[in-house]
Amino acid sequence: MVILWRPFVVGVLCALPFVVLNALVATPVPAFVAWLRPDGHTSGLELVWLWGAIGAVLVGGWVVLRVLWQQRRFVLLNGVLGIGLLIAGVALAFTFGAEMVACDWQQVANCD
Repeated sequence: MVILWRPFVVGVLCALPFVVLNALVATPVPAFVAWLRPDGHTSGLELVWLWGAIGAVLVGGWVVLRVLWQQRRFVLLNGVLGIGLLIAGVALAFTFGAEMVACDWQQVANCD
């Protein structure tokens, strides 16, 4: 089975920041959470990190698919990874965007 290793590795590495940030928030490391959320709520720094990680997921998907498109050959594992990263990135962007509008801008009660 042929795999284009460089774009595959780049795609996986671009998804890692989101996975690491998600793990750090899910299993709170007190020092990290205190730095990321100084007042206990979502801070601007947290939003920058979050949107940067989502952007990295989208870039990873684009890199994988761009190489497949340039070489005019389809490699199944690379195609699945690229399309999966793009779908995940778009879904995350819309989901977190909607949550950010509801919680931070509209101040919906019991949002956290």
